[in-house]
Amino acid sequence: MDALILRNVRCFREPAPIPLAPLTVLVGENSTGKTTLLAAIRLAWRLARSVQTPDFNEEPFPLGAYEQIANFRGGRGGRADAFEVGFEAELGEMPASERRSKQQQLPFAESEQLPENQLQLVGRFENRASQPALVKWKVASGRFAFEIQPPAPDNPPVLNLTYPDGKAETRVGMPFPMDVEDLRMFLGAIARFPKEIDAKRLMQVEGESPDDVVFGFVESLTQRVVAENPKALYASAPIRTQPKRTYEPLKDAFEPQGGHVPMILAKSYQEDRWKPIVDALDRFGKASGLFEHLTIKRLGKQESSPFQLMVKLTGPAFNMVDVGYGVSQILPIIVDTVRGDPGTMFLLQQPEVHLHPRAQAELGTLLAQLVKKDKKRFVVETHSDHLVDRIRMDVRDGKGLKPSDVSILWFERTNGGVEVHPLKLDEQGNIVNVPPGYREFFLNEERRFLGG
Repeated sequence: MDALILRNVRCFREPAPIPLAPLTVLVGENSTGKTTLLAAIRLAWRLARSVQTPDFNEEPFPLGAYEQIANFRGGRGGRADAFEVGFEAELGEMPASERRSKQQQLPFAESEQLPENQLQLVGRFENRASQPALVKWKVASGRFAFEIQPPAPDNPPVLNLTYPDGKAETRVGMPFPMDVEDLRMFLGAIARFPKEIDAKRLMQVEGESPDDVVFGFVESLTQRVVAENPKALYASAPIRTQPKRTYEPLKDAFEPQGGHVPMILAKSYQEDRWKPIVDALDRFGKASGLFEHLTIKRLGKQESSPFQLMVKLTGPAFNMVDVGYGVSQILPIIVDTVRGDPGTMFLLQQPEVHLHPRAQAELGTLLAQLVKKDKKRFVVETHSDHLVDRIRMDVRDGKGLKPSDVSILWFERTNGGVEVHPLKLDEQGNIVNVPPGYREFFLNEERRFLGG
């Protein structure tokens, strides 16, 4: 994902693309739409993997019913009659060999008519019994597009294809829900029914079967959807699980609040394959001043025995319950981000909670290192100037992070909703396009500090 598309989603009215980078930082006052944007990213990620209505109340970013999601227009108009969520992606120049292959698959297209390097996926939602329902799922690239209208009461599903030389529509029944791979197979199958699709308009070239044309066209765009979407996505809650004095070995399935992390740590300190987690914890703990080392104290000889998490500061080790919330709150962030696969996107809501300024700054460096070293992606909602400034300093100090790797989005409340300002960095880490409202806020705070 290179940009997020939102239309009529809460405070976001217009679909101006919101730029995303490997490290995207969301800053602004409370109730300006930052958490909504995190939720929307996850919705767009779900839409890229399945042609069905996603869960709008998935933790940790529940959005509510349709009335809580659609933009409020005021007056008799009330809520918007539909809203849209999606993303844009720049995919780079198509290799010549791939272009030739696509031209063979799409014989009606001239080389300049082949799908462009920009891809857009958008889902449109309407109100169905007070809940959002997917009514259109569209993938487009240049003059190529296909659109699915899922079934509604008294209406069969509809498939629309758009290509440089025309359009085609079919109402052949399709299974729902379906994922992208199911979709490709389905579209290849319906192309075998020329009564439902105008074969002559699709073929454009005598001797080519409609199946070859349709399947080649759809395969080109669906492959791009899958390739561009992050491999995996994790969302972290703003308040993590409270520490316990003693843990019982349980399943280590991911939880947004981090309840799985103690079990992960219990394994980490026993198996060599988890060594990167242990090393990352030690480095961060020492750099931030939070701790020197973490250890596992088992209350029995079996792996299934209860255990305790012990935190070593400058002297003896203490139970994590006895050293404050900072350690327990940051552990899920470090463990999950370090052990995640390359290409994973992490949605982090206020990861700096309960951390002192030094630790907040070191967290910024950790995220920057994971972006450059492990090719992971982050969207971070934060109220920490220390975290943001450290990222800027890492850009300035040439630690592998380039200005283009960072997108700082400042959310400003307006009379018509919220305006998102993309802030750009130069090679020195300076913000080069400071909007008036951003500058005014900090100047006013400085005046108050000086007694003006």
